[in-house]
Amino acid sequence: MNAIARSLVVLAVAGHIGLSVADAFARGNGAAGGAAGGSGGAGVGSLNLAQSTTGNGDGPAPAPGNHGAGAPAPSGGCSVGLQLPDPNNYVTPLEGVAAISDQTRQYIEQCGCNTQACVADALDHYADALEKLAPRLPKALRSLPKVVHEAAQRARVAPTVKAAVRVLRAAVAIVHKTISLLRAADPDAKALASRGGDLVAGTLNTAASALERADTL
Repeated sequence: MNAIARSLVVLAVAGHIGLSVADAFARGNGAAGGAAGGSGGAGVGSLNLAQSTTGNGDGPAPAPGNHGAGAPAPSGGCSVGLQLPDPNNYVTPLEGVAAISDQTRQYIEQCGCNTQACVADALDHYADALEKLAPRLPKALRSLPKVVHEAAQRARVAPTVKAAVRVLRAAVAIVHKTISLLRAADPDAKALASRGGDLVAGTLNTAASALERADTL
């Protein structure tokens, strides 16, 4: 083989070796890249797993609701029973009577309070609140807490729902009679006397109506 032929063979072999090395290097980098990518995938997977188990394995932790421990439900919260404010915290006695009367009515109407036991408990709480306010009420109305308490107790033990309704309606009549006697004795009676009595009568009426509706279902 002459010198030119030998040179060509050497160049061909060298080129083949160079190409093989380059190809192997490329394949090696690809494998390394794939491994790195796999590790990266595992990292992302770990992050997602951590996020999904924040709620004890049941998915992302739920966002806080709008009904936390301090969030009021109608009339102080149906789940905890009727909660009334101190009526003496209001500027006037009438405002106090209005506040506790409104909240008691709302509780009975909105919290499904339509059994004798529930209505009686609500009215007992209402009477307790009225009792706190009694010293600031006109003398003729200071008996209203007792009227409400007695109505609650009799409604609780009444033999039927209809009998409990009659008890509450009778209490309403007593309150109205108290108001009318006060007006007869003092034609210039203040709004507190008449309006306060009307609020109490309205609350008793709401309780009676709740029982009446439940009894007809």
